[in-house]
Amino acid sequence: MKDMTQQTVAELIVHCLEANGVKTVFGVPGEETTDLMEALKGSGLDFVLCRHEQSAAFMASVHGRLTGKPAVCMATLGPGATNLVTGVADATLDCAPVIALTGQGARERLGRESHQIVDLEALFAPITKASRRLNVADEVAQAVAEAVRLSMAEKPGAVHLSLPEDLAATVTDATPIVAPPAPRLVAAEEDITRAAELINGAERPLIVAGNGVVRSNAADAVQALAERLSAPVLTTFMAKGVLPPDHPLTLHAVGQPQPDHADDALAHADLLITVGFDPVEYPPEALVEGGEVAVVQLSETPPQVEPDWPVKALVVGALAPNT
Repeated sequence: MKDMTQQTVAELIVHCLEANGVKTVFGVPGEETTDLMEALKGSGLDFVLCRHEQSAAFMASVHGRLTGKPAVCMATLGPGATNLVTGVADATLDCAPVIALTGQGARERLGRESHQIVDLEALFAPITKASRRLNVADEVAQAVAEAVRLSMAEKPGAVHLSLPEDLAATVTDATPIVAPPAPRLVAAEEDITRAAELINGAERPLIVAGNGVVRSNAADAVQALAERLSAPVLTTFMAKGVLPPDHPLTLHAVGQPQPDHADDALAHADLLITVGFDPVEYPPEALVEGGEVAVVQLSETPPQVEPDWPVKALVVGALAPNT
């Protein structure tokens, strides 16, 4: 067994990723990530060599959407890191867990005008859930565990870490930290009662299922609700397939460029039941005719307040039964 007192910070990062369930790294090597590449070579992580950093970020984003677990997209400093931006932004907007790991120049160069030095923390901050530079070896294990935890926490998204090349080569005896599992949220009873009253009083309820249903594996629960209410189901593009395509209650996806049956259903509904719906998927006001239709919203996280989005009951909690 390797003597942990002789490991580099780069090796510690790889051990931390492994301990927290990360299995795959997509990336393009560079001089400032040489130590990381050496650490990956002796690890159980799969490294997928990409032709462009943007491809690496999109691959990691799709991996996160399909598995619910983060992959790493890795790039060197400067232009390598900036090439990640589009795919990383896509991951955050699509609620896909991703760890963006970038190389960086030595710490003595930071804060000065220097070759290919860009403020990567500031660059990635608007398009990630968190953006952080690793400064000392003692914080690495916590930072990696927190990055993995935060990337998967509802709503999932990308988290960015940058690693200065001199820190990557530093020897450390630190050990990995494993992030605790996310708690299961239970909706308040009074919120469930209020939602049930509105649903029972509706004559033409319509269900709109969003990406949160897919993330939560709640498709069966949505189908059961629809069948109990005899309520048709629309989905966003990212939730297509929540109901089988031949199910009698499916109306398929909303958002086609020309008016269709989905728009007719929305126009006739007297109550909208949204399940796992994110405003980034479709303009909320377009679903409710500018605020004319009441909304019961079921979500795993409290939504932000939206104009012309008349939420009459909000139920925040796990969307799928605890099995």
